This record gives sequence, C-alpha cells and structure tokens, in this order.
Amino acid sequence: MSRAYTRKFDWDEARRRHAAGETIHRLAAEYGVTRLAVRRVVTPGYLERENAHRKEWMARGRCDDCGGPMNKLSRSHGSTRCKPCSDRAQLTTVNGDLAYCSTCKKWLPLDDFHANKTQRKSAGGIHGQCRPCNTEWVRKWRAANRDRYNAYQRAYRAAKGGK
Repeated sequence: MSRAYTRKFDWDEARRRHAAGETIHRLAAEYGVTRLAVRRVVTPGYLERENAHRKEWMARGRCDDCGGPMNKLSRSHGSTRCKPCSDRAQLTTVNGDLAYCSTCKKWLPLDDFHANKTQRKSAGGIHGQCRPCNTEWVRKWRAANRDRYNAYQRAYRAAKGGK
C-alpha cells in the first residue's frame, strides 16, 4: 500500500489569490502554515533558488571541529558540527568538577559558571560560557544595543515604582 502525500494547502489557489493582491501573511494565517511556506509557493523562482543554495551548502558543509563532512541531519538543524563531534561535545560539556567554556575553549571549575536551571541536565544546569566570557558578551551587547537596553531599564524601574 503506497502512502499518498497531500498538501496542506492548494498551491495554485495560493498563487492566484496572491496575484489578486492578498498578502502572504493573510494566506499563511488562513491556510495554517508558515509565511515561508506560502512565500516558497507564490514567489517565482524562490523554491528553486532555495533548493540550489541548500544543495551547494550541503556539498561544501564541513564540521567546524574535525573538518569532516556533515550529514544531512546535522546541517538541517543548523549545527556546525558533524554528528560524532556534536555527541562528543554534549558528553564532554561537564566532566566531574570541571566544565567546558564554549567561548574561551577552556576547562574551568564549575564555580566559574553561572547557574542556569533551563539547561538540560547533561549540561550540568550551567551556562555554556564562563562568567568572564559571559560578562564580556553582555557588555558588548549592551554597548551595541544601548537605546534598547536603556528603554527596557526605564520601563522596568517604572513598573517597580522606582525612578
């Protein structure tokens, strides 16, 4: 018994409605799909360009750690490592009393990391960056987003009843 694939929405109808002036956002909401799914269908040549780019990228995809070829699954999830290197990195993030900082690439005591209860248990419930690296990252982000950060702080203080 063969399984027949049915599309979630009619591509021809979506193209016709978009040509008549309906927005991608409205079509996506009505069909219950993402805007990207609609854009792939209604924009001439979009799907072909996307597939060509994906094919080229998959052909040249190399692991950042070992330089070996990456498999389709690791690339489709946005990873920069092949499966063996990714598995090794997850297993060796925390090793006894030491943890690996993803930024400075050093093994450091667990006390040098901020706690993070949202991290998976295999990561030891700590941030992926050590305190100094995380502090530097935050400092750079705040400098680059000064207005956004100040507006957030003003709103936060106003909500708390402060200055």
